[in-house]
Amino acid sequence: MTPREVSTWNTVDPEATLQRGMTIRLYVSENFDFSSALIAKPSLIQVVDPTSELGAELLSYAARRQERRIRRVIHKVRRRETLRKIARKYRVSIKDIRAENNLKTRGSIYPGLLLKIPVLSTPKPKGRAARSRPKREGKRHRVRRGDTLWKIAKKYGVSMDKLRRRNRLKGRVRLKLGQIIKIP
Repeated sequence: MTPREVSTWNTVDPEATLQRGMTIRLYVSENFDFSSALIAKPSLIQVVDPTSELGAELLSYAARRQERRIRRVIHKVRRRETLRKIARKYRVSIKDIRAENNLKTRGSIYPGLLLKIPVLSTPKPKGRAARSRPKREGKRHRVRRGDTLWKIAKKYGVSMDKLRRRNRLKGRVRLKLGQIIKIP
């Protein structure tokens, strides 16, 4: 393998100095002789069959990691937290958290455990783009005194049926003052 591959698999600068205690992820061939290059305790090496479900998961994670800009966030597990809650909080998949932390498919987490969360790093907008508001889809109408669904539909040139579907209105509708009606 090349130093570039090692740096890509571990998101480390190729010029960085490795520190004692660092964990390095390597993808080696099935017939690799570990005794010839062993620099870690044998108990710390996790051999994964690439044809297994876990192996396929790790390889696909490594491929996705090369495609995207990912930064690592350290998350300390709190009481009653699950991988699902943590993944939802950071908008990442449970599989990616497991792969990043070498957790077994059924691996458990516990309070106080530090997890590396692979968060997609996207550049933040600058200048005018940062100050602009997101565009809303369609128009909105605030109900005023005397408004009816029929009058609103006529005003915007849409059918009452489309207006009902867009706003999930059924049966006889009583509009309230100040209510927002989405216009398709």
